[in-house]
Amino acid sequence: MIAPKYSRNVVRRSSPRARRLGRGHERRTAFIPNFDAAPAVVNLVFISLLVISGGFFPLAGSSVLSQIADVFPLRHLILASFSAFSPGAFPWWHLAVIAACGALAVALRSFRWDARSS
Repeated sequence: MIAPKYSRNVVRRSSPRARRLGRGHERRTAFIPNFDAAPAVVNLVFISLLVISGGFFPLAGSSVLSQIADVFPLRHLILASFSAFSPGAFPWWHLAVIAACGALAVALRSFRWDARSS
């Protein structure tokens, strides 16, 4: 496969920020050794999160696993999609949690310690 051989050059040439970060940026993803191992690591994390959040089986509301799952936005997405099929009021709380997590992700992605040059 040709892509892993040239991946460092592509990262360095992609943007000025990537060139500034240099090798330090590459070391942050060193736990995934190559492109072939990436799907296995992502599946391990995502399927574990699905199991904890009640994506495969319903969780009792008072269980410890349910209280742990309430921390993750996937749990609120699952509960909001389940409640769309049941009669009654739509739980806007779950959508608010999902929106807050999305806003937090955007804020963390765009945050910089150094000032931007104009």
